Amino acid sequence: MFRELVELGERLETGTGFPPPGFYRYGEPIRWIVHVSSSEIYIEESELALPRPFDGRTSAIRAHPLADEAAYALGVSRKKTGEDKKAGAKHGAFRVLIEKLRSRIEKTDARLASAIALVQQAIEHGTAEKSPRYHDILSKDWVSFVPAEGPLRGQHLFDQPSVRRFWIEELEERSHPGNRDAGPIGECAVCGRTAPLVGKVPKVKLASTVPLHGLNADAFVSHIGGSSVFEGSHLGICFRCGETSARAFNYLTGNDTHHKALFWDKNKRDSLANQLAVYWLRDEVPVSAGEIVLDPHALLAIVTEPIAETRSMPNQLS
Repeated sequence: MFRELVELGERLETGTGFPPPGFYRYGEPIRWIVHVSSSEIYIEESELALPRPFDGRTSAIRAHPLADEAAYALGVSRKKTGEDKKAGAKHGAFRVLIEKLRSRIEKTDARLASAIALVQQAIEHGTAEKSPRYHDILSKDWVSFVPAEGPLRGQHLFDQPSVRRFWIEELEERSHPGNRDAGPIGECAVCGRTAPLVGKVPKVKLASTVPLHGLNADAFVSHIGGSSVFEGSHLGICFRCGETSARAFNYLTGNDTHHKALFWDKNKRDSLANQLAVYWLRDEVPVSAGEIVLDPHALLAIVTEPIAETRSMPNQLS
């Protein structure tokens, strides 16, 4: 299954609309764009549904580079009700991460390093807090930084090639089993390459908040954790294959062409009784039958027609 998903992901990477490695589509848009320069800052409201860095975090404090929730990016603690008491720690993690990024790329990408320095300057001097829109920002709102001067003017910094490369390296480090400094080296069970073997990959989600888990002990899992001996185990796959398979699965479950609900209780969206069929064509090439030529989309519709979508009430199957 992993191999099939990896091959699908690699094929999708050559097309358009598929997030790059380490990036995922969020349900929340980028709500605020922070334009930074050496002399001032301008905060613009937006509704940008762009793929962004993602490491599978839930309650853990782990920052994303140059695009993150406002608690991380700006230290905003204000919520719709109450206050985010972890905002200080989150903002600290964000500052550490972008300094790590700037230090790593300053000799190879001086333009980006200079732009990151503008962001750091604005953060250190509290420039954003002087903007009229700052007090409209909530801690969970997504924020992206864009230079208002220099060669990268008007470009989202998180989407720069150097940031993408850095993020993959960072994700590989975070995926090591048991939080080791380096993962065990071995042959990946999917691609066969000798590489560090990961202990986890970003969790994949269905239409509810329940991530995909293997329930047959440790035979097929997307994440190993807990106090057992398996906490420090690897999955037998390299980060690239694990991450590619996760993005491919998320693509399938987010596309109505590739999944149908077999049983779905709308009142219990997180129930393990809910069943979703996921499918795709291994080779998306036109098929000829005499004078009839079927494109991949038409063929997929035909072969999946027997899979009837069921919108069941609780405890009712059809």
